[in-house]
Amino acid sequence: MLFPAVIFGFEMLRRKGVLCSARRTVVFSLALIAAISPWTYRNYLAFHRLVLISTNGGSVFYRANNPLANGNYSPEGQEPLPKDEFAADKKGYKAADDWIVHHSGAFAVLMVRKQVVYLGDDALGPYESLKRDLDPSVALYASAKGISDLYWLALWTVLLLGFPLLFRLGNWQLWYGLLFLPLVYQWVIDSIFESGPRHHVPYVALISLLVGMVAGSAADWRSRSTSGSAAPAL
Repeated sequence: MLFPAVIFGFEMLRRKGVLCSARRTVVFSLALIAAISPWTYRNYLAFHRLVLISTNGGSVFYRANNPLANGNYSPEGQEPLPKDEFAADKKGYKAADDWIVHHSGAFAVLMVRKQVVYLGDDALGPYESLKRDLDPSVALYASAKGISDLYWLALWTVLLLGFPLLFRLGNWQLWYGLLFLPLVYQWVIDSIFESGPRHHVPYVALISLLVGMVAGSAADWRSRSTSGSAAPAL
């Protein structure tokens, strides 16, 4: 629901101006509203009140920010929430807010743990296909997780080493806004709310495009170097 902020940031990077960026963001927001409105209407029929998407925001927020939170999914927090979903939503937000205000240091540490969980591994596939409701051998499951995580680590190693090459591109605002800002957006959300490796799965296509751009930029830079022409300056 907050994704229009990414679009606005992208438009501002393109130096379109505040008013132009705002207009284009409004168009995107209207498309977003059109996409979720059938579900919102369904919620109105079910609950007889306006619920844009779901009623579990407070529950998730509290389970992600309480003395027992560890950055990953947990079924409940230190205190059980009411059975009524609207009461649980309201109490969850209040309880989490109170804990954050009175435990700012623990919240900061928890934020780092959530960030590590978000991008720390990419073994969701092996878990869903081999582990969930199954009992694979330790060797098989560990091997599948290891291969997935090594691949994930290789992708980010390429990106971290290749970012200077990408910033040599004259249109860096385009790739940064379209491909990297969405990753930052999800990173910020996962730093505050509930985190999990599965949250980066929708962005794998963007990461793949970035890696492809790094490979292309490296090949272009190598070609320029071997031909004797100057490489583009930072």
